[in-house]
Amino acid sequence: MDSTRRLRIANRIRIELQRELGVAVDVARMLRHRGEAAEVLYACKGLATPELLALGAQFEAETRSEDAARLRAIAAATPVAGAAPRSLGWAAASSGFGLDSAPSASWDEAIADDTTGGRHGARMVMHTRF
Repeated sequence: MDSTRRLRIANRIRIELQRELGVAVDVARMLRHRGEAAEVLYACKGLATPELLALGAQFEAETRSEDAARLRAIAAATPVAGAAPRSLGWAAASSGFGLDSAPSASWDEAIADDTTGGRHGARMVMHTRF
């Protein structure tokens, strides 16, 4: 993509509008502000000379091209929403409430370590499988 293409087209529009209407167009403002560019392009369409119509269409096409390239660059630099930087195996068994680090033992190990034979009230929760 040629970064000076819009500048050259805008400058040619300025010259043609100066010739046709005697009005000076601020090219830098046209390139920076969409509203100013829209007004200038409206004048080009209103005069309806073949050269101004062609230049207006070229300017609009180049602006769309630069916008698309800018959006592609932003999309490439933006991480995908919801994507975890890395997968944590222990996190798959958690809803995320109250568990802020990896559990010290797995459920099966906790059940095997239960020396009360399942009669201890605190260990009953571990025996229940969902």
